[in-house]
Amino acid sequence: MSKICQFLKGKWFYDWIPSFGPTKTQAGLAIACFDKWVALIVDKGCLQGGQAQFIVFKLQEKKVGLLNVYAPNSTRERAQFWCKLWNDLPVMDH
Repeated sequence: MSKICQFLKGKWFYDWIPSFGPTKTQAGLAIACFDKWVALIVDKGCLQGGQAQFIVFKLQEKKVGLLNVYAPNSTRERAQFWCKLWNDLPVMDH
């Protein structure tokens, strides 16, 4: 069995944030975390109306954040999106 298959086996924590479409089930962002890491989650949330999702882990004495982004395709809209997102990002203490 390949290493990736071994890694994917086991229990996973999933967080789904619906974002677009009239029924809110047509698209969204998902983030998955191996169940042993769930206890390390110190913060998680959604930014920019469902277009960005973050999760923060505490590993030993450091915080590590992951950001999942669904950005617009238009150059102008994407630039505006990143500016708004930058202003909305949570400030993490060290």
